[in-house]
Amino acid sequence: MLMDSNLDMCSAQAVNNGTSYAQLGTAIDLRPAGIADNPTLDISAGEPFYLVIELDTAITTADNYELALFTHTAATSIQSGEMLVTTGLLAVADLPIGRRWVFNLPKPEPGVDAYERYIAIAGKKAGSGTAAGSFTAFLTKEVNNWTSTNTRTD
Repeated sequence: MLMDSNLDMCSAQAVNNGTSYAQLGTAIDLRPAGIADNPTLDISAGEPFYLVIELDTAITTADNYELALFTHTAATSIQSGEMLVTTGLLAVADLPIGRRWVFNLPKPEPGVDAYERYIAIAGKKAGSGTAAGSFTAFLTKEVNNWTSTNTRTD
């Protein structure tokens, strides 16, 4: 899998322990200052583009957890922007170390921009338990979903 450090939103990022979405890691600036010649941004240049989220340490809590990708005009209030993709609310039993989610990012419709200036990951827990754990999230054009196992025959 190809990884670009400019497309890395967080690495070994601790999860949010709150019940409201909070930004985790760094927002990616899709429109650096001075670039205003393309009102409709296609970050994938017409090709599939993916968000990859991987658990570095298992998320532990008495309840459930959710991660989502947001887009917003401000880098510091990303969680109040538009949600692009989400893992959905997941039971802690489904969150072991190494769990990976791969999302195909939405492509903008002609003349409509699906993305504001910034995109970033936000997370929240459900319930009253204490959340702990960490994850890595990044954008990439190439995703390798094949994993080696001792029982694989193909």
